[in-house]
Amino acid sequence: MSAPATGDLDGDGDLDAVVGRSGGTPATFRNTGSATDPVYVLLTGSADPFAGISISLKSLPTLGDVDGDGDLDAVIGGGQVLAFFRNTGSVSTPAFIEVSGSASPFDGIGQAVLQAAPRLADVDDDGDLDLVLGGYSVTYYAEEMFYWENTGSSSAPAYVQRTESQNPFYFGGGFDTETPALGDLDGDGDLDLVLGVEDDDDEPGYWVTFENVGSASAPVFRAIANPFNGFVTTWGLAPTLADLDGDGDVDMLAGQGQGTLTFFESQRAIFSDGFESGDSSAWMATSP
Repeated sequence: MSAPATGDLDGDGDLDAVVGRSGGTPATFRNTGSATDPVYVLLTGSADPFAGISISLKSLPTLGDVDGDGDLDAVIGGGQVLAFFRNTGSVSTPAFIEVSGSASPFDGIGQAVLQAAPRLADVDDDGDLDLVLGGYSVTYYAEEMFYWENTGSSSAPAYVQRTESQNPFYFGGGFDTETPALGDLDGDGDLDLVLGVEDDDDEPGYWVTFENVGSASAPVFRAIANPFNGFVTTWGLAPTLADLDGDGDVDMLAGQGQGTLTFFESQRAIFSDGFESGDSSAWMATSP
């Protein structure tokens, strides 16, 4: 499997990538090109800030500045684990140290969700990072999308679970194992949602896309015709959304169960027509 997350790990102004893998140890790829013409090189040994880190049977990472000190931290899910790694290095030279127990703002969350697939994002537009999880509830024995609102601050987070009507990601079931990605797909200033969904019957996975028809501070997600379903998929779909080619729009990098990565390039700066109609001609898929 492969489960990508992107962020500027070395402070040079372009996006690097961390890819979760089977076995639990993520792989780190430095962008040695530029923001508009990326070239990804695998880091090994002491050059890899995630060397020696292993999470359960597989790792599902997300990156974000959890403690508001200006550099990227990491949250990694997988199994019945949600581990927090604080960057005790710097913007340009990260050093990740696991923070556990009550010292972690995510303490206890991993025990409630199996195969937790985390995403950090400012869901309610209040300037701090909230937590969205795809996974399997150990309480209700069902796949769900979970939401923990940061009711603290950007530097001292405090996560409170929101459920049912208070959870904008509560869709009442209907999807099997879900890996979320958040980004402004239609250029209207709020976060939209893409889910990589895996069926339980070994059939190929599929994409579900939601437009935020609410606002940046009060999101309401509506399922729409899907621009990604024209592309061949396998199982274990794990998307992330970011401007990977520096052209001002949001692209998608997607991992799949057999360990491959596919780059979905947005062909339009703002592609609301293609987004609404599910027109896959707005996208080009390549393997980086």
